[in-house]
Amino acid sequence: MPSQVLETQRPQLSECIADRTGLHFPRERQNDLQRGFAGAVFYLALPAGEKNE
Repeated sequence: MPSQVLETQRPQLSECIADRTGLHFPRERQNDLQRGFAGAVFYLALPAGEKNE
């Protein structure tokens, strides 16, 4: 699945999100980070007319 973050990349993604939004994803919340990232990738990949805005 292309929207999955490699386990080795999760700390970098977590740090980037924390720096930009203030949201923190400690090790025990990494599955939440993965799920949110996958959802965002899916949403951003949809054509504009298919998004529920």
